[in-house]
Amino acid sequence: MTDTWPHPDTTGFIHSGAASADHIRHVLSRFTQANDGRLARCRDDLKPKQQQAFDLLPLLFHLSHQSLPGYSGDPHCPTGIAQYQPAKSLLKAAQRLTGGLMSQGPALHKAAISGLYLIGTGGSIGQAIGTELMIWVCFETPLSARQLALLREKTDQLTQWAQGFHLMLRFVLVDARHWQVSSHPSSAVGGPRSGSDGRRLDEFYQTAQVLAGVYPAWWLVPTAYEGDYAATLQALYHTGAVDKSQCIDFGGLGALASDDFAGAGLRQIHQAIDSPYQSVLMLILLEIYARQLPHIDCLAQAYKNRIYRMQLSLDDLDPYVMLYQKIESYLLAHDQTKRLELIRRCFYFKVGLKLSQRTHALGWRHKLMDNLVQSWGWSAAALKHLDAVRAWTIEDMLTERRLLIAELTQSYRALCQYSPSQPPSDGLSRADRLSLNRKLHAAFDRRQGKINFIHIGLDVDLSNQRVHLYERASREDPGVYQWGVYDRPMSQQSRTPALKSANGLVEALLWCHLNGLLTAALQVPIFPARHEVNDDEVRTALTALRNQVPNPRPHTEAHCFDRPARVTRVLLIINLGCDPRQSRSDSSVHSLDQVLVNSWGEVEVERFATQDALAKGLKSLLNRIHAQAPDDLPELVTLCPSQVEPSVLALRVDALMQAALAALCSIGQPPNNRFICRIGNRYLLYQAHNRTIGYVPTDSLDELRMQLALEQADYSRLIFDRQFALDHPLWAKLYRLHRPHAVLLACEKRHQQATLYLIDEQGSLLVFKQPVRNLATLWAPLLQFLHATDQRRSGIDDRKPKADNHFVQIERSPGRFDLKKTGLNDWAQAAHFIGIGVTVTLSAQGGYDYRVVCGEQEFHSPAWGDLFYRAIASYGLGLDPSRANPEIYIIDLALTSAVIDHLPLGRDQTMHYLQFKLKLERRIHAAQADL
Repeated sequence: MTDTWPHPDTTGFIHSGAASADHIRHVLSRFTQANDGRLARCRDDLKPKQQQAFDLLPLLFHLSHQSLPGYSGDPHCPTGIAQYQPAKSLLKAAQRLTGGLMSQGPALHKAAISGLYLIGTGGSIGQAIGTELMIWVCFETPLSARQLALLREKTDQLTQWAQGFHLMLRFVLVDARHWQVSSHPSSAVGGPRSGSDGRRLDEFYQTAQVLAGVYPAWWLVPTAYEGDYAATLQALYHTGAVDKSQCIDFGGLGALASDDFAGAGLRQIHQAIDSPYQSVLMLILLEIYARQLPHIDCLAQAYKNRIYRMQLSLDDLDPYVMLYQKIESYLLAHDQTKRLELIRRCFYFKVGLKLSQRTHALGWRHKLMDNLVQSWGWSAAALKHLDAVRAWTIEDMLTERRLLIAELTQSYRALCQYSPSQPPSDGLSRADRLSLNRKLHAAFDRRQGKINFIHIGLDVDLSNQRVHLYERASREDPGVYQWGVYDRPMSQQSRTPALKSANGLVEALLWCHLNGLLTAALQVPIFPARHEVNDDEVRTALTALRNQVPNPRPHTEAHCFDRPARVTRVLLIINLGCDPRQSRSDSSVHSLDQVLVNSWGEVEVERFATQDALAKGLKSLLNRIHAQAPDDLPELVTLCPSQVEPSVLALRVDALMQAALAALCSIGQPPNNRFICRIGNRYLLYQAHNRTIGYVPTDSLDELRMQLALEQADYSRLIFDRQFALDHPLWAKLYRLHRPHAVLLACEKRHQQATLYLIDEQGSLLVFKQPVRNLATLWAPLLQFLHATDQRRSGIDDRKPKADNHFVQIERSPGRFDLKKTGLNDWAQAAHFIGIGVTVTLSAQGGYDYRVVCGEQEFHSPAWGDLFYRAIASYGLGLDPSRANPEIYIIDLALTSAVIDHLPLGRDQTMHYLQFKLKLERRIHAAQADL
């Protein structure tokens, strides 16, 4: 370097107007003093056995011996720490482990590891008992994939070994050459630089404590030269003031200004699910950084400035204290004292000390926290309240939770406001970001009926809380009632807001149960507004809730958020809290509460309490399951707590739900299935349209037949509820016999009339009646017509597979019926009728015109007008004078393309041809009768 360095008063260099060996010596001396002091504090908070294990860690990376923990027999496993010489006391400790002499190891080979660095809360006031200690294992020498795998295996073994002393460790492999981090065990060295590199460096430089190895080169560059960090460091190397082999370089903090702060804020909100107090602190720090862009006065620079200014008090250098002081200054400067009070509580809970409960000599953490609390002016009563958090009331919990969520929301919005708009650059893939958003949705979404957990990251025991459940009429919606959860008895005139408002009693009970309010409750005080609620029914329902949705909830694995939420369990509770005087037949579902548990760990209650509660509840459940990816159907449990025939109604509803789910939502079922059931006196037809399942209620079988005769866009199989199939066995048997894309015709003759059932290639059902003189004359024209229609619809295409059509005669006997297969050959010889052909065209007025060919004669409806059908009947009579009234049947019918386009779906089905045939034949036969 030259003499052009600025004056020492402005440069920040120590005892010199320029960077020199003198500067380096003083810098290292001060950082080393702070480093050793903080390591000593870290050790002081460990138990003796943990201290011994902690002290041995550098040696276990430096040496390889088969009797030492973490030993790898593979010679390629990286060993040796640069500039590290183990103390004799450590070698003796290792000797006790190996049972023999230990040396310092070979000194000739190049050390593979540059250093071990303790970062994060270790050695700070935030290091509570059981805190996980994070250690960076840094290297600059290129390591192969095999060497990295061996090093990971070693850290795995050391982590497990330390757990034997209840010492929680997490190792992170760091390649300092490219500033690429491998957060063991899931990620790998070699990933792209992300939008969080600057924050990682900020945390590392402020909190890193050298356990063994070389020191960070960043220590040597004053903050005044941060903008020219690389050139300044190279100058130090060039002049010989710094030996490059004795330090490790991760770069300067210039990348901090380009970090993705909004993305980091999103991750902090995710971490707030389990640790809200820690996340509040970190999120507001991000807010401060974003507001200072592009010139950020970060914590690492503040830490280095204090070292350079000889402010070496460990309390002043404590990372968490510095974090709090920065936040305090920011909030006071913006006159946000209410936020500051919450921040102080967050800090206090994060530290985890209970200052009002002093039972032994105070350590340094207690003294430091006590000084802070005194400066805040907290009273003894306030401290006692915070320390007694386990005994907080439910109201305390809800108030604190609202404040935390409000703070998280405010900080994140401010963060997004001050952060520059930029593409996400936090290193997350699109899939990872989607998974993160799903976790946030599961934790913070507040949709109606969802059970919200009031967990705030503290050990609060709510099991002894006494809750009261009241049913109240809504002041906004006349006739609507809601249930409220209160922590004290209420009068009818009280306007105290409920701790929880719910649409039904089940939702209120479930909220209390999942938030630990009913753990010790033998009886829940319930006060209905409309009619009595039986205590036995409530106990039955509560037992089912505890069994099916246990508390505490099982942990939701990370992979569950890789796909959309799926309903995995359903509990149906019928008629809880309904008037016991109402009918309890198997069709009387007056209320239905559906408790839904999904794969994201969400619990939701959907209530139906109208006259058609069961129909609507079934529709809702079908749509939920139908919308999720094809998978196993959810576990379904149905309960009727009623004291009047509970099992009958529960079994009936359970069977109905199971059948509908299997028909419309199970794996392998076509998407266009239809499901028929009977609920009460109505028949319901369920079917999916545009990916949404709806239902059509009908009041009679005739109305149902009209619905079943409607066109279908694709083949639609008809599936029957078990009870409907028992009531109408013929329908069920015919549809079991029917095959997709084929036609089934069944005929049942009773006296002089036949009832015919046609199921066409799309699954549409047409039921019609015909007068019968003899079966041959009934069957033969119908079969000829269907054969001609099949040939016409297929375009006489020989390549089309032949349809597996079925024609059956229904023969009844007492208590049963049989289906006897038949065909045209069985009836052709004995049939006597006049067959005609018809072409249907579209008229100019939008109606239909007909051209009929009867024998050699053609009849056009526009030409004949009102005499059209009489003319056909008269001509037919002349063709067979020997018969008084010859039967005329259509055996071939054609629809022009214009007619087909005019049909509801723009495509033809056999059912359309048959409907035209029946309509025209009825008119012709009526004209015959008038002759």
